[in-house]
Amino acid sequence: MCVAVRLGFTEVERIAAGGAAIEPEVVRQLVFRTVHSDPLTRLIPRERSVLETLAQRHTNAAIAEKLNISMSTVEKNLNMIFDKLELVHATGYNRRILAVLRYLES
Repeated sequence: MCVAVRLGFTEVERIAAGGAAIEPEVVRQLVFRTVHSDPLTRLIPRERSVLETLAQRHTNAAIAEKLNISMSTVEKNLNMIFDKLELVHATGYNRRILAVLRYLES
C-alpha cells in the first residue's frame, strides 16, 4: 500500500513541506503540558510531606520531630525541593518562602 494512501494526502504534503508526521494538535497539547506542568509533581512523597509541614510554619527541628526523621534528612529534602522547584540561592530571596508560595499556588 502506498504511503500516501495510508497517511492521507494532507499528511504527506505536510511532511514533504518539512512539517511533523504527528498531528499539529497533538504536538501543541504535548508542548502545552510540558510547559505548564506543575513543578510539585517532581517531588517524591517525602519531599512533599516536608514541604507541606514547612508550609505550616514549622522550623526544621519541628519538621524532623513531626515527620519522625533526622534534621539531616529534613535539610537534604529541603535542598532537593529547592533544586526541583528551580529555586536558586540568590541574595535577597528566601527559598523557604518561595517554596511555600509555589506549594500554596498549586
